[in-house]
Amino acid sequence: MVREAFPQMDIHLSVQANAVNWATVKFWKQMGLTRVILSRELSLEEIAEIRAEVPDMELEIFVHGALCMAYSGRCLLSGYINKRDPNQGTCTNACRWQYKAEEGKEDDTGNIVHLHEPIPVQTVEPTLGIGAPTDKVFMLSEAQKPGEYMSAFEDEHGTYIMNSKDLRAIQHVERLTQLGVHSLKIEGRTKSFYYCARTAQVYRRAIDDAAAGKPFDPTLLTTLEGLAHRGYTEGFLRRHVHEAQQNYDYGSSLSERQQFVGEFTGVRRGWLGGSRREE
Repeated sequence: MVREAFPQMDIHLSVQANAVNWATVKFWKQMGLTRVILSRELSLEEIAEIRAEVPDMELEIFVHGALCMAYSGRCLLSGYINKRDPNQGTCTNACRWQYKAEEGKEDDTGNIVHLHEPIPVQTVEPTLGIGAPTDKVFMLSEAQKPGEYMSAFEDEHGTYIMNSKDLRAIQHVERLTQLGVHSLKIEGRTKSFYYCARTAQVYRRAIDDAAAGKPFDPTLLTTLEGLAHRGYTEGFLRRHVHEAQQNYDYGSSLSERQQFVGEFTGVRRGWLGGSRREE
């Protein structure tokens, strides 16, 4: 449809399409697309392989910002809990909330109830036969919504409500430019103008240094520490232990070097005006 209406328009493939290998990228090249935003789950070696196999396709890579607990666009948690779909740009980051778990059980009618209180919480499809379900059942409640429960099943591997650290790949900008990546992408949805501008400024410096053949400046890492974040990780660009990718302490973005105290609102009679945050 786009080709029929706008035959000369460049078409880019969203990261939501989950392009994770060179065969996928080659397919979209044959379909007439000019650029693919690769999935965040790729390593530097996999990106290099895609570039070698499909050299005439423009590649765009995420280098900074929030990381999803699932492949981009595949998480249903926000849509299930709040009817806000990540594919429409309205994700509420439900995976990062602070949850309290209480053990539950499934009654004979298929309702999930508290282990010691027969209060129906959420109706599910009845299990085959009568008796306890195969896996453990827990009731989850969020810190900001006490008294509202949802069921969560635990198998032999555990229950998965995860809170990833934020991606920071500025130390790999030189390598990505050497691979021939055309664009570096910063995830700035729901972020402030200051966050987006400052992050873009820092990565612009890293790109210019790489193009000029200068070594990476580690002070750029320190500058990014001053922005709100959930802890930093290199993501999947290199292999790390699980603890290097997950934040087990808090789910909100915090700055380690700055604190918000007020908002600048304008100039009145030569004086700066603002509003102070009340504790």
